[in-house]
Amino acid sequence: MNIIKNQKGAVSLVLVILALGALIGISSIIFSATISEQKLLNHSLRSEQAYYAAESGLEDVLLRLKNDLNWASDYDLVVGSASTSVSVSSVVGGARTIASSGGKLNNIRKVAVSYSITTDDVSFNYGAQTGEGGLVIENGCTVDGNVYSNGNIIATGNHFITGTVKVAKAGNKIDGAIIGGDAYADICIDAEVTGNIYSNSFSGCTAAATSTLAEEIATSALPITEEMINEWKAEAEAGGVTAGDLNLAGSDHATMGPHKIDGDLTMTVSSILSMTGTIWVTGDLSMTQSVILELDADYGNLSGAIIVDGVSDLNQTARSRGSGVEGSYLVIISTNSGNPAISIDNTFEADILFALNGWVVVKNSTNIREITGYGIHIRNSAGLIYEVGLADSAFTSGPGGSWSVTDWREVE
Repeated sequence: MNIIKNQKGAVSLVLVILALGALIGISSIIFSATISEQKLLNHSLRSEQAYYAAESGLEDVLLRLKNDLNWASDYDLVVGSASTSVSVSSVVGGARTIASSGGKLNNIRKVAVSYSITTDDVSFNYGAQTGEGGLVIENGCTVDGNVYSNGNIIATGNHFITGTVKVAKAGNKIDGAIIGGDAYADICIDAEVTGNIYSNSFSGCTAAATSTLAEEIATSALPITEEMINEWKAEAEAGGVTAGDLNLAGSDHATMGPHKIDGDLTMTVSSILSMTGTIWVTGDLSMTQSVILELDADYGNLSGAIIVDGVSDLNQTARSRGSGVEGSYLVIISTNSGNPAISIDNTFEADILFALNGWVVVKNSTNIREITGYGIHIRNSAGLIYEVGLADSAFTSGPGGSWSVTDWREVE
């Protein structure tokens, strides 16, 4: 009996030891899990603190930019027990990239925004559009597209307008030209129209059919307003000012914008100017001998403008062009009221030419996508080749309150 009792005691002791061991093991597992969970919670908390610090950095610099407060392109900001480093890029293609890197101990979170100038949608619906000055065509020229004129259209010789032609106001006329579409004018003289003529006075005109013009055609405002031009000028001036003339020649390849040139801009002998923002030239613009004026690649599918208060003289195989992305165009805008305000010659290639108050004179085998001006004079085999996409061109515009956040994302 004593032996049996001793054996039962030994078994009980072993069971107690095993139970204690199991309890200790389970307790260790629970303790380790609790510690790990606590570490994860602490890590998550620090990560969240880092993220909100990064967000605070973005909000701080956006507030400074919007309200024109002091700011630096790179600065640090303490947010509670965390901190962040803020970086602001220069303006490229009407946009800035702002990045903020928040940190708490070894936890890093990064966020970034694209801060862009809002765009003006400018509709160029015609190959050529004029104000009261009207359109003069001579010596073998072609307009591949529609034409809308607030003044007379005068064509001497066999000149082709492939689209529809409209002339506003009573008393104005179409005189000459071979027109591929329909023609609308109060007076029609010696025009050869493939489609129909809608007119109140016919003299020497031929068409598939003729009809009376039921009502006077209203004048059409030019697509870029003086207010828009002034906004773009303000944007350019805010980016910096060059006092005096700027001359580029030979191997010069300059990058500039937004910027104001308080003088002339002269480009000769294969020089290149890449625009990273709107440029305003208070003097004359001269481009000659294979030079290139272009929008920087960062413009993407947006369009941009160079504004010239003086006379623009563009010739000898020079080029002006967009960023290289479809839908991006560079418009040369003249505020000059002269004749010419813009002069094009000798195989110059351009996207869009615009003269709010003056004449655009085009001659000698040049190729241009669209021309708008108070008056347009095309001669000596020049050609306009209109692109449908011009009707939906988006131009960067305006400083200050016209900036907006277009993209907000976490990058790390």
